[in-house]
Amino acid sequence: MRIHNHDVADDVITAVMAAMKGDFTAGELNKVAMDAGAPEMVYVVMFGRHEHFAHRVVDRLLQKERKAGRIKFSKNKQLWKLVDQSKKGTVECPKS
Repeated sequence: MRIHNHDVADDVITAVMAAMKGDFTAGELNKVAMDAGAPEMVYVVMFGRHEHFAHRVVDRLLQKERKAGRIKFSKNKQLWKLVDQSKKGTVECPKS
């Protein structure tokens, strides 16, 4: 995976994916990504400024897993939740 023209190490991706268990927040995953070696910020020449990197890694992985139906966002608790894999092909939406 490439973000802001930088490669994301496989160790970082593996660590973040492994941390997606039970209820979790994006902030918790961001800390996991940084602990696994993703820098918090990188300089992006095209923009001429520093941009968040670890946060972007987590965001991309959350989007990928959400689109695949493996996680969902609980608006009531502001948490991501792992979807029951026995209900493949269905994604439960939180009640308003």
